[in-house]
Parts: sequence; C-alpha cells; structure tokens
Amino acid sequence: MNAPEDTVKLIIAESERLTQYLTTLSPEAWRTPSACERWQVRDVVAHLAIETEVYTDVIARSVQGDAAPPAGRQWSGPTTAAAFAEDTAQRVLARRENLGDQVLANFLTANAQLHHLLASLGPADWDKPHYTPLGSAPLRHIPADRLLELVVHGWDIHSRLEPNAHLHLSGASVPVLVEETLRRVLRWRFHPGPRLPTPIRYRVALTGAGATEHDMVVTGDQASVAPGGTAVADVLLRCDPGTFVLLMLGRLPLSDALAQHRLVAEGAREQVSAFAQWFQGA
Repeated sequence: MNAPEDTVKLIIAESERLTQYLTTLSPEAWRTPSACERWQVRDVVAHLAIETEVYTDVIARSVQGDAAPPAGRQWSGPTTAAAFAEDTAQRVLARRENLGDQVLANFLTANAQLHHLLASLGPADWDKPHYTPLGSAPLRHIPADRLLELVVHGWDIHSRLEPNAHLHLSGASVPVLVEETLRRVLRWRFHPGPRLPTPIRYRVALTGAGATEHDMVVTGDQASVAPGGTAVADVLLRCDPGTFVLLMLGRLPLSDALAQHRLVAEGAREQVSAFAQWFQGA
C-alpha cells in the first residue's frame, strides 16, 4: 500500500491539474454531458466538491475520536452500487442548482480546506477510525479513495471534451488507482449470478513499468481477488493499468477495449464475455 502521505501529494497534484483545466472551459463546455450518466460537466464538479466537504468533515472529527456519520447521513450498512449512485445523483443535482454559476468557486474552496487538513495529519492519525457508509475504517484509506475520485471524474470530463482523454490518467497516480480499484471491485462492481460447476480464474496481467498480475476467481455467486499465482488461469486479460482502472469502474466496456486493442484476451470466448457480465453488468 502506498504511504498515505505520498498519496496526499498525488491528490494535490491531480487537483491542481484538474483545476487548471476547468478554468479554461467555456460556459457551453460546463453544460456538456459528461461520461457520468445524467451528469453534465458542472454536475461532476459539484459532486467532487460535495465529497470533498464530506472528507473534510469526516477527517476533522476522526482525529478528535469521533467516527459517527456526518450530519444527514446514517450507518447505512450493506447497500447496492445502484442505490448508492441514485442517492448521490439526487444530492448532486440539487447542489448544482443551488450553486448556480459558483460551482467552480465552491470546488476550489472545498479543495483548499481539505488539502490544508490532510497536510496537518501526523503518523498517529492515519490509523484512527472514520465513518464510511459501510462502517468505520482507518483514515489511511481516505487518500487513495480521494485520488481515485479525482482522476476518474477528471477523465469523465476530459473524455467528452477531448478525443484522447484516457491519456490523462497520470502515470504517477495509476499504481495507487489500481490498488484502490482492486479493493473496491468485489463490493461495488461484482454482479453475482448462479453458482458455477467449476470456478473461472481470470488472470489480469498489467503491462508497463512495475508490471503486476492479479487473479480474479469467480464462482458465479461470489468472487475473490489475489496476487497472480502459479495456478493455471482459464482466461488471461492483458492491458495497461490505466485501461484496467477504466474497465473495472465501468468507464470502458470490455467490447470497446477489445475492439480498440487496448485489451488482449486469451481464453474461451464465452468466459471472456462472462467477465463483462460479472464485473460490468453488461
């Protein structure tokens, strides 16, 4: 796991990169549909500001020993990605309407407050518990979570305003994004089905500097993720880390990744196609 202090530096760099880009956008661009369903560019930025405020509140209370939910939120326990997304969408649209033309200003203010707070944290703070919708967790998970949101939502904006937006997945941040994506995948991205007679082992081979392999084993009703091992894989999926992040977060359909030669798959066609059903709901 990347040290949280190092991830904070990446957060600040990605925030500055996104801010510089946002300041160049025309009023028409702010109203352009993003890669997030139902959201325009201004909605994506409003969402980032809302989550920034939540992080700031959660962290500030955590360092004081308070891991209770923020005002207006409850311990929701297990939920589905669809239900969580619907609730988030409603809150974002309401906030954007309320902000009017102050969406960017609100984002900048929220970022400055969060960055100041993150920079003030010491080694003893990172293991303190904080609130999440699924229960408490150590603060050390927050930087990677925030970094993932910044980079992927930045891609949601770039991908509709520029033709080669996938290049904006920063090389320095991508290893952290891969780790965070793997941590999330079973909770948010897996779509269970009938139990299989025999599990299917997908080996994901990430190319480039620091190449790694990860095994994703599907039994139909469950899935597990582990470092690539010596067991024989049924399907080999080979791609660069940035493509993997977009694939697993539903930004890049498996069929498009294959057609664009951003992903190479070796194995039975039906098992390759099943990967999209389990992890993309396709």
